[in-house]
Amino acid sequence: MAFIELTRDAFENISVSLRPKIHFISSSIGEGVTGSEYVSPVRSKCIRNVEPHTDHADYGPWAEILSPASYITAVSEIAVSASATGETDIGPFMALYLDKIVPEAETNIRFTKTLDIFRFDPSFRFEPPGGLNLTIKNNVRNILMNHHKSVYQDCGFYYRNYNTVNFFTASNLNDEAVLMYPDSTDKYIPPGPFGVTFWINPRYQNDPTQYYNPGTILHVSSSFCISLISGSGGVDHTGRADRFKIMLQLSHSADIPPSKVNFSNLAHPSDLIFTSSNYLLKNNWHHVGITWGSQNNNNYTGSISIDDGKTNFVVPSSSISTNTHNPNGSAIFVGNYYDGFSGHISKFFNKTVAANEGLEQLDPTPATSDPLTSEYDFKHMLNAEFHELKIHNQFLSSSAIESSKISSPKSSTGLLFYLPPYFYPETKKRNILQTPFQTYHTSSNDPFNVAFSFGVGGKEINVENFVRDFASKQNPRLFHMTASTIDTTIQDISADDYVYSSTKYSSGSILRRNFLILPNDNGLFSPDYSIIKTQVTGTLTSSYITSNEGIDYGIIKLEDLIPESSLFPGLIHQTGSILDEIMGSSPENPGVVPGSVLTIAQRTRDTSSNEIVIYNISNLYYGNRINPTSFEIIESGLTGSDGKLKFTIKDNGRGLLYRADAETKHATWAGLGNIFYDEGIAIIKSPHIPYINKDRTELKFRGEHNIHSLTVNVPVARHILNSSSNPNFVTLPPSDNISDSDLESIKLTSVNIHDENFNIIMKANFAQPIIKTVEDEFVVRIKEDF
Repeated sequence: MAFIELTRDAFENISVSLRPKIHFISSSIGEGVTGSEYVSPVRSKCIRNVEPHTDHADYGPWAEILSPASYITAVSEIAVSASATGETDIGPFMALYLDKIVPEAETNIRFTKTLDIFRFDPSFRFEPPGGLNLTIKNNVRNILMNHHKSVYQDCGFYYRNYNTVNFFTASNLNDEAVLMYPDSTDKYIPPGPFGVTFWINPRYQNDPTQYYNPGTILHVSSSFCISLISGSGGVDHTGRADRFKIMLQLSHSADIPPSKVNFSNLAHPSDLIFTSSNYLLKNNWHHVGITWGSQNNNNYTGSISIDDGKTNFVVPSSSISTNTHNPNGSAIFVGNYYDGFSGHISKFFNKTVAANEGLEQLDPTPATSDPLTSEYDFKHMLNAEFHELKIHNQFLSSSAIESSKISSPKSSTGLLFYLPPYFYPETKKRNILQTPFQTYHTSSNDPFNVAFSFGVGGKEINVENFVRDFASKQNPRLFHMTASTIDTTIQDISADDYVYSSTKYSSGSILRRNFLILPNDNGLFSPDYSIIKTQVTGTLTSSYITSNEGIDYGIIKLEDLIPESSLFPGLIHQTGSILDEIMGSSPENPGVVPGSVLTIAQRTRDTSSNEIVIYNISNLYYGNRINPTSFEIIESGLTGSDGKLKFTIKDNGRGLLYRADAETKHATWAGLGNIFYDEGIAIIKSPHIPYINKDRTELKFRGEHNIHSLTVNVPVARHILNSSSNPNFVTLPPSDNISDSDLESIKLTSVNIHDENFNIIMKANFAQPIIKTVEDEFVVRIKEDF
């Protein structure tokens, strides 16, 4: 035995970081599950579990044998007896064994067990099995978010106040939806020079067999109309439009429906129709700036700017408007084109509508209904997303357009109309859905319908809180985007049946409403929330305050959505108890009258948002942690959107999930969820993509698994390990060769690694002894992976 001191250079440390790709799909629409992870890393299809058989009625003389082991014993005995009598054919017995026993033996469960990635929504109940989902939610909200808050971005129960207005056509939705902003004083009509600026992304394409219908962005009757049209010859290989232009109609030309414009004949009354010479590309964010200066700026010259390209036009007039003041008022239309008599517009704001939807009443008559459907059309729905829609009451210079391209205005000065859309925590009183059968006349200050969510588990976005015109401080009428109650007797209906069975119960209006506001992925723009600060006062600021932090108008809070004082302390829900009468309507029975407390909130005692989605990923998929910037959630067709709404959500490497659909730069800071790389938990907090991955869950990411290797180099010099202290040791030549007869040798069988206190901390035994002579020197390399 000899002790050899090992210096630092005798140790080699190597670390290898493995990043396996994971692609998991779980679908309820026929695709099944792919990408599941096996529990056992090494599997065999040959090792099987042999279980006793109880039904052997067709086995003939083998019926009394109760287990496969008995078959093996019996066949062996037959083989022995057969050899004694000279019979050697045991084929029938072996065939019986192979045919009956082997196929019925199950593969060892250790080799077939798999784990899936679980996607779930919060439960309506606290007791099992839903209580587990609620526990995971609260662990994420109260423990993980607090633990990682100092490291991960926006790691709190809120989401970013950065959204878009989304219009699209679908076979299951009404295509006459539009935002109508009432105008009793012609405040939306520029008296002279004007400008319009906005960001737009034409995400949607036409069907290959159909013509791309122009979609209107903004329309004021007899004043101006701005539409998105297909570009000349701009189609992809499938025949769908993938290049687009902006069309501007002014004055009398604005009264021509966009689909009826004849570009081969632009004589009066089509003489004030202009198109951009620059294209907008599919799924790209583009900034559009339109301005005209009358006789005071550039001699009646105007321009249409698409990003950095400009198209000039001339309108020799003192004003773009030919509309005289309508004593009953008018409206500005966003997202669709109003084709009808301007004198009928005020009827959309009649007495009943004004009361039910919290709007300004324009029609002074006792009329309580809209104009007849034969008197108007809305056939030019926009197929795009947009934000930062502004009407300026002045000519815009190139620098002013460039400024609107970069950030938001700090105030409403110089603006006739401004739709960001930002969340604003106040609305006028209106009829708000409580259950599919009842409404209540009140206002809203949350991003979604809290009573509908905490009462019966329904999903309805409070769109009114997002579409405020910050210039005039008023809300629009959401035409064909309001929920109507069910007035007939229906058995066994849930809130989701009401929302998503659109053609049966609500004509798609509530779905259209829920899809109107979407997360924004435009990374070419930086919002400024100063204008919210100038209009939000008092207790309204609480909607922008998270736990133990100050006011941030760039976030929307999802905690404390209802006061805890509204819950009955000490009451635990049991079916058939008096609490059923107190709570009233519930997810299981939404048809009864709402009680004095919201059922789901009372059951769970949780007043934070349930409009979330959580993904639970086992570490069998990723090893040590999920590799930052590799996580991706893919939604191929949001539930209820007829496959039109597709989303890709990625992580930014700092624990934040953001929308990443556009082909232009993404807003990696605009968080709609979080991911916890070490724990394998992801959460979507934004309520604007309800039931994401409900029908088909698809995730892509890379794992991160570190393998560390330690190599210890033990040098064996010539002058050591040449003798043994064992008194019985007899030295022998290393071999039988004559040249080795004069050499002495020693055999080494193991190596022990000691710490400074001579404790053995590592040991290696050789497969066969190493023979060493006084002439030999070598290095023993010991390797350990961990």
